Amino acid sequence: TPLPDILTTATALFVLRCYGVEPRIRPDSFIEAHWLESGGFSPTILEEISDIEYTFYGLLALGTC
Repeated sequence: TPLPDILTTATALFVLRCYGVEPRIRPDSFIEAHWLESGGFSPTILEEISDIEYTFYGLLALGTC
């Protein structure tokens, strides 16, 4: 089963924002669930480490809220 991730979410939110469309469901809690105590973002909620790529996507997602 595919697992939702921050990269796909950030990309979708960015495109929706470009077209002036609001997401049907507020993504705040989903994004926050990926935000780690280290300050970075994890790719999925099953991972507990962050890296620079997924931190970029986490910040991109936050910027669309």
